[in-house]
Amino acid sequence: GISESAVSSYRTGKHLPEKRTAKIIADRFGISETDLLYGFKKQRAEPAAANPALAAMLKEAREAKGYSEYDVFNATGIDRRVLWLYENAKREPKKYHLIALAHIYDVPVEELEAANKATFCNACGLETDDLYSVDGIVMCADCMKQNAINRIILMNSEDVANMFEFGVIK
Repeated sequence: GISESAVSSYRTGKHLPEKRTAKIIADRFGISETDLLYGFKKQRAEPAAANPALAAMLKEAREAKGYSEYDVFNATGIDRRVLWLYENAKREPKKYHLIALAHIYDVPVEELEAANKATFCNACGLETDDLYSVDGIVMCADCMKQNAINRIILMNSEDVANMFEFGVIK
């Protein structure tokens, strides 16, 4: 079984679960091991190279049109890997790519450019230059940390014990 003290040490960040344990917990909650361990470690994500608001808008526009990454490649010539980088705020889109994407998504180029200059957290509404994209939501560093902590807090020792189909050891 898993002891209450072990779960407590995971929550507080004193210890990390072993790889096998982390995999079981992550699978049970439908999240990646990386996200789970990120939450346990309470580390900051790396700052995005591009504005997360634009990245989220590009992905939403593509999905709203029902286009796959391959469809966008065929229509614009933008490599699928490059599009992924744009949609995940890993790279700032080139101006001519923004124009091509705006055209096929039926979105004004000015709207995409404005999103690229956005500086507001979608969670708390504060203006900041320190933005991150978490699960497609643009957040400031404080909201991102709170999001990770909330994931851990929601996971109580009984939930963890049930994942292993054991009783909680006290």
